[in-house]
Amino acid sequence: MALFFGQIAYVHTFCCPMPLPAHLIEELAHNPRFVAYVLGDPDAQDEWESWLAEHPDKAPLFFEAADLVCTLHDTQAHLPEEEINQLWNDLASRLDEDEA
Repeated sequence: MALFFGQIAYVHTFCCPMPLPAHLIEELAHNPRFVAYVLGDPDAQDEWESWLAEHPDKAPLFFEAADLVCTLHDTQAHLPEEEINQLWNDLASRLDEDEA
């Protein structure tokens, strides 16, 4: 679902170059039910699809906020600790090889 929102927001930047109010985007992006919808919670689907149908003029705001949620969610993704340790070990090995 995140890719869908990313594509729509990307298209939006070409269709509607007028800047959107950042505080409204942030307000929507901080709404826990909206975040759940963007991240694929089926329980939130009807609520937000109805909201969008009732407020078609807010579509650019909706999709910009959804894109922000997707970006933040992707940024906050965690690597398993084991993988982080392996990356550090690989880096240390490369540094040791460069010094030799």
